[in-house]
Amino acid sequence: MKFLPMWECLMEKKRNHILMLFSGLFTISNFLRKIMYDKKDVLKINLSQVAQALGLALEEKGTYYLCNCPFHDDKRSSFVIYDNVEKDKCGVWSCFTCGIGGDSIDLVRRIKKLTFSDSVDWIGETFELEKKALTPEQILLYKQKAEILPVLVEANEWFYEQRGDWFFEYLEKRGFTADTARQFEFGYAPNNVIELKKHLFDKGFSEEQLVGSGLFVNRASGIEPIYYGRLMIPLKDKTGNIVGFAGRAQSEYEKSKYITTTAVFAKKRKLVYGLDYIRKRDHVYSVLITEGNLDVPKLIQNYENFVNPVSVMGASITKQHIKEIVSVLPDVNKIVLALDGDVAGRGAMDKFIEKVFTADDFYYKKFIDFYILSLPEGKDLDNLGDELSLKEFRQFERTAVSIVDYLIEKLRNDYDINDTTKNNQYVSRCLKLIASLDECMFKEYVENLAEKSGYSVDRLKQELYIYRVHQRNAVTPIYERKVLKYLTDNPDMVTE
Repeated sequence: MKFLPMWECLMEKKRNHILMLFSGLFTISNFLRKIMYDKKDVLKINLSQVAQALGLALEEKGTYYLCNCPFHDDKRSSFVIYDNVEKDKCGVWSCFTCGIGGDSIDLVRRIKKLTFSDSVDWIGETFELEKKALTPEQILLYKQKAEILPVLVEANEWFYEQRGDWFFEYLEKRGFTADTARQFEFGYAPNNVIELKKHLFDKGFSEEQLVGSGLFVNRASGIEPIYYGRLMIPLKDKTGNIVGFAGRAQSEYEKSKYITTTAVFAKKRKLVYGLDYIRKRDHVYSVLITEGNLDVPKLIQNYENFVNPVSVMGASITKQHIKEIVSVLPDVNKIVLALDGDVAGRGAMDKFIEKVFTADDFYYKKFIDFYILSLPEGKDLDNLGDELSLKEFRQFERTAVSIVDYLIEKLRNDYDINDTTKNNQYVSRCLKLIASLDECMFKEYVENLAEKSGYSVDRLKQELYIYRVHQRNAVTPIYERKVLKYLTDNPDMVTE
């Protein structure tokens, strides 16, 4: 691995100085021009009109429309659209070959590769809808972003300019290339980082803006910087705006390996590092959630498009993290959790299962398969990225187990299955979890539970049916009714 000579690095800094500043100002201007429309107004636009605005050639078939699917090489017009034919009900679309569907916002998201809110805005702008009045909370949020985003962009540029000999030696030791450092805009916070405060003041920023950026904290003697002597990693939201920083310690003996701060307008519990990079890829079906920030660039550097890593910057995975991932990657059907193999990592995994995955309102488990990839003790994906070839890493990925199988095994250790009462409690907890999943997953998990509990498969199926009756919604969704009607009218579309 070879880095550029120091003088070439300095020239590279000058070139990137302009590019980085321009990029930062571009994302800020994108945010400031953002127009908010009411989702209800957007969904009232006939779906066929939205589809035509997206360039789809529709063929009217009475109460619905057909066209070639934009998501695969379609020769038989398997893409069906129903307009907003019922009061207060949005139009729906579906492709029976791809097995996907949704409303007009989903269609724009997939074709234009936009976020949910940007898709709403695109429809609103295209059809010149009335802008939604902003709430006081939204006005405050936009004001904070407009004032603080320029601080973060300027600070990121300053950190980038501080890179020196130690920085490049450290990156080479950690196995990172110069291209990766440039691509992810790694910077350096020197021990004399007080100069950052002077630099930002000289640029005209106020103390309030500096504290709001998360880079400074109020003390009795005035505001003081948080980062000293650390590798600086800019944290970007799903749209590419810098919303915070993660500082990696130089020494492994530091009390805090990472220090992570976010701006006052950002929420760490929903920030997913690397999502702005992964969303640029086509048809992302699987995502690997890691714990450390450096895991993401290392895996992308070594395995390129063969893995889609993101990081939650700490040990806790929340429902908001999953929501952020799904909001920009609509094709995702598999999420692998690969937290570190230490006590904190295993504890975080159990916390996610207990507090998030098993919750009744965590509906993502109905259409996304969740897996757990257990890392060796004392290892993280940054280390494994250096040690394993692509073939070896793909083999390691295949050792991941379903989160349900993981939980069935874990609960088994919590109950004495030789005690009839305890075994019944164990089976009851497992069946409640299985019942909350999609029906296509039942067979495998019921057979696993039968093996662990000693119950027969038939008995477990009967009890599972009872749980399903309690959980089933009495009203069939409008989307399902329309799809079933279409299949009834067009039996030739049903394949074996």
